[in-house]
Amino acid sequence: ATANDEKRIAYIDRALREVLACLGEGADVRSYMYWSLLDNFEWALGYAPTFGLVAVDRQTFARHPRPSSSWLGAVARARVLPIYGEVARSAGGAGADPAQPVQSV
Repeated sequence: ATANDEKRIAYIDRALREVLACLGEGADVRSYMYWSLLDNFEWALGYAPTFGLVAVDRQTFARHPRPSSSWLGAVARARVLPIYGEVARSAGGAGADPAQPVQSV
């Protein structure tokens, strides 16, 4: 959990690259699911951890998509990962353009 969305994007990027490595070794991987869509309540830590792709304002319950949600959506639509090292760089901080593939997903 982190408030720094660039770290969240880098984490997801690393996880997806590991999935690709497993596929390359012949593992039968059928899907990848990121936990969690929303910031939520953790029994041991309350609302402190913020690991959702969508932030939740605890006063108004308004939802605010983080740049990582756009980044992951773009990767999923393009079915490619950005060039390694370009993950957290862009004008909006939302990650690299997934149209620059290294490997297909």
